[in-house]
Amino acid sequence: MKALAPGLVAVLACACCEPARPCAQRFAASMPVGTVPNDVAFGECDGAPVALVPASGDGRLDVFELPCGELRASLPFPPEGGRAATPWAVAVDGDRAWVTLQGQHAVALVDYCAGALVAELRPDDVIELVLNGVPAGREE
Repeated sequence: MKALAPGLVAVLACACCEPARPCAQRFAASMPVGTVPNDVAFGECDGAPVALVPASGDGRLDVFELPCGELRASLPFPPEGGRAATPWAVAVDGDRAWVTLQGQHAVALVDYCAGALVAELRPDDVIELVLNGVPAGREE
């Protein structure tokens, strides 16, 4: 990914690869994204490559099909308690992704192919660490 201008990123496809489905252009030289795109991560939906771009200024995570750059899904993170979500970074874990919500001090787990929020972890949430199927601090 190369930042071109505010709200644009460039994603280049390899010259030897055929897209999963035809698109009007061979290379996605640039594609419009939301305001303040801070990060990009790559995953797959139905075997086709996708780019996940958090649009921090717009409070959403956009999922683009590659190499065409078509928008597949957009997951909004609405303001809460007067605080914007400001999605900042994204990490792909299989068919799900973790998105940091900097403005709300939270982390969201999303199913990016379905365009759905799975869960949110907030500072006051109690998280029980489970190691090898046994909750931490407890013996089997």
